[in-house]
Parts: sequence; C-alpha cells; structure tokens
Amino acid sequence: MQGPKLEVLTDSFVHHVNLHTKDVVRAEWNEDSLFSFSNTIVFRAGNQAFVTSNHIPNDEYDSLLKSFEEFDKQVILIASGLIPDWIFKKARDGQKHMTSFIVDTPAAERSEFVNSISEIFDPDSVDFARLAFTLAWGLNANSMPAIFWLIYYLLKDEKSRSRISEQIHDVLLEDENWNSQTATSFPQLSCQSLKKMTFLASYFKDVLRTQSSIAIVRQVTEDVTVPVADREYHFKKGELTFLNNPHYDPEMFPDPEIPKIETFLDEKHVFVKNEKQVRLPSHFFGAGGSICPGRFFSILEGTAMAAKILTCFDMELVNPQLPTPPPDFERINFGCMPLDPRYKDHDSIKIRHRLKSQFVVNPVGVGA
Repeated sequence: MQGPKLEVLTDSFVHHVNLHTKDVVRAEWNEDSLFSFSNTIVFRAGNQAFVTSNHIPNDEYDSLLKSFEEFDKQVILIASGLIPDWIFKKARDGQKHMTSFIVDTPAAERSEFVNSISEIFDPDSVDFARLAFTLAWGLNANSMPAIFWLIYYLLKDEKSRSRISEQIHDVLLEDENWNSQTATSFPQLSCQSLKKMTFLASYFKDVLRTQSSIAIVRQVTEDVTVPVADREYHFKKGELTFLNNPHYDPEMFPDPEIPKIETFLDEKHVFVKNEKQVRLPSHFFGAGGSICPGRFFSILEGTAMAAKILTCFDMELVNPQLPTPPPDFERINFGCMPLDPRYKDHDSIKIRHRLKSQFVVNPVGVGA
C-alpha cells in the first residue's frame, strides 16, 4: 500500500491515536503497564482506521481486544493443523466476534480499506469475511508487539531518544499544520512530517530486526546445488527450503541485540558477510511474493505512535535498571514476537506518564 491511500489511512490512524490517548493519559503522573498502555491505544486506533471511523464505546473495544487475544494466543497451534478444531472453542469464538465486527458494519460506515475488499469478493460471501478477518488479525498481531517494543527501547535508550526527539522537533518546526494549531490543542501529526522522521523510522526498523523471527519458505523448482562458505548444499525439485533470518549475525549487525538509529538510516548501505554482499540482510516484513503489503503503513504507524509520545507526553520506565524482558519464543518464525505473556504486568515494563504541561488545559481540542 502506497500513495494517497497510504496517506489517508495514516492520517486516520493518527487522528484516532489522538482520540484514544485522552482515555489513558492525564495531567498528573500515573503508573501503568506499558503493555496495557500501548496495546489499548494501538488496537483502538488501528481498528478504527482500518474498519470504521464511527465511535465505538470503550467497553466494546475491550471486548474485541479480549476476543483478539483469545484467538492470537492459539494461532500457532491452529495454523499447524495438527490439533482438532474443537479444542480451540474460545479462540474460534473470538474469531467470530472480530469477523462480525467487520462484516456487520454497514458499507457506508466501513473504512475505504475494508470496502476495497468488496471489490474483490462479494461482501456477503465467506471469502470476504475470511480475508477481512485475516487482514484485521495480521494488523493487530504485528503492529501491537512492534510498537510496544519500539516504545520500550526508546524509554530504555536515552541517547537515541534524545537524537530522535531533536529531529522530530526540527521536522515539526517546518510543519505548517502543526504550527497553525494552538499550544493546547493536542495537535495532529501529518503523514508528510512522519515521513521526514528518518531517525525514528530507522530505529523502528532496527527494533523490528531484534524482535522479529520469520522463516521464508520456498519450494525448489529444479534440482540445484548452492555453494555456502566452504560447503555445498544439494536441493531436489519439490523440496521445501526454510531461509532463516540473519538478524542477530554480529558480522552484519554489531551488538545485534541493541537497536540503533544508523542500522537502516542509509538505504544504500551494503551489508557484508564473509567479504560478500548480502542481498537480503533482513526480512522482518518477509520477502519476494510473500512480503507484507502493509509494510509502509506499519512503519508510519509506529513512527506516529512514538512521535506522539515524545512530543506530547512525559513518560519513563519506573525501573529502568531492570533487564529487558524476553519475547514469546513460541512465536518464532511467525513475525514480530510479542512480549512473553508472563511479563505483561512485570516491574520491568511499568511506566509513569503524564501530559506535557502545554497540553494540560485542553488535551483533546481541535487536534482530536
């Protein structure tokens, strides 16, 4: 997705981030779980941007989020096809709930994105419902953990956060839309400004590198011998190959567990291993025909959420000295790995947050 449709979708997401942050951020310091804070806003704003811009009560969103979580925590086992489906009753009920939310929304109230699916499938068909749900699940299953990790690492990494904040400030000085709004209006970031926040976008990509695990599966179309280092591998026609990611290769990514601004800042940078250029140094969005169609929106989505926090909120980790919590390794090879569920309320991800002083008088205002 690129061009005008990408801008419309991004502007809608940013608009709804503005709307939903007012439900969780106050003028006074508040303590929260970063997992809950981030997922609540991203889930609500993302679904309103992708499904419908109509007002949805928060309790309905909470119910939808619970349905999503019921399905998502079983999706690996469901995808395996090795376990009888009746085992997953709660997950399937959650799937039905989310599907109904999309399908039952009148066409006039659906987003342009959902209505575009009806150009491919009859809106009353099973295929429409399946594709709409798959896209909605994919949106949340990757965006929510990706943005959680982005905010976490920004709070943990003071040096990078400072550099990124400086660039955001410089970009917004040139944004007429931002500067035309009053200081207390909780102004809205524009898509064009987000695209200029290259430090933040590059940092986000490197966060995705550290937290994504994707195996690219390909079928061999003819017998072939592939030389790798000091050996050869022989593949026969019809066999399946799994190309694992090199995201933690220290030769390509020094200190690979630490996200950095510079890693993907220069789009022409050549990654090298064994003195040879690596054509595909990272594939956190997949590759080839299976590359994620929403990758451009995903970067803008994370950039928008993080930029909103850095410009409008004071936020800090309560216990920055604690080590980084682990991801859920059961999701290896399935995209961006979410936080290990045992750490959802752990002290290591507790945050304090409040509105910056200039936004206290009218935190919603015309920007919302």
